[in-house]
Amino acid sequence: MGEYKQAQKCYKRMIYESQLDESIGYSGLGWADHWLNQYDESLSNLHKSLSLLNELGLDICEEKGRLHSSIGLVYWRKKLYSEALENLNTALKIQQATLPPEHPDILATYNRFAITYSAMNEVDLALEYYNKCLNIRL
Repeated sequence: MGEYKQAQKCYKRMIYESQLDESIGYSGLGWADHWLNQYDESLSNLHKSLSLLNELGLDICEEKGRLHSSIGLVYWRKKLYSEALENLNTALKIQQATLPPEHPDILATYNRFAITYSAMNEVDLALEYYNKCLNIRL
């Protein structure tokens, strides 16, 4: 009987790990789509990756912050600035809860805020985020 319980644990872990691998695969595919200017496909794959992490019950984790930041970047490319800002805000909240303040992922998110606000002609807000980038770099 104990062997079956151990087997059960092993299979559950295997399923969990395969879902993590699948999430990473969709994330990578989303980035490839992004660099090929296939933004709709990119968003679809990044959202699939995010959905898999949600299914695993990972509410706050580094990868979710990274995904939201990436989704924000793709929305910026599509000139959908409110969607970009929504995802960047989510990314930053997660990143501030899971990463040290000078982490490169936070720097990338600040930069994405800056370019989004710049595209919206919100110069003061863009400058605020560019300065945050500089403070991390210094």
